[in-house]
Amino acid sequence: MLPVDSGKMRTRVEVQNRTTARDAYGDALETWGTAATVWAEVVPLSGRELWAAQQAQADVTTRVRIRYRADVTVSPRTRIKIGTRTLNVQAAVDVDGRKRLLDLLCVEEV
Repeated sequence: MLPVDSGKMRTRVEVQNRTTARDAYGDALETWGTAATVWAEVVPLSGRELWAAQQAQADVTTRVRIRYRADVTVSPRTRIKIGTRTLNVQAAVDVDGRKRLLDLLCVEEV
């Protein structure tokens, strides 16, 4: 069993969910709302530069470890905000299978 090292969880992050509503004209409006603000350990895993359509795009993979939350799912409707950075959740892993820690593997929006 992994101990919960709360001393490493020193970054405040927002777990956000996307919602869709309709405006007065019936057009879909997508907005992001904060589901929770939690402490997390943020660890950059890798970085690489990709060239697409003659433009450089950074692809940064980050692991965000938080205490387990049942409402955090892997979907295009979940993201993590750290200040001005936006991380899209690609995978959510229950670290030890005991619903104590959750590793979120994310790709940063550029």
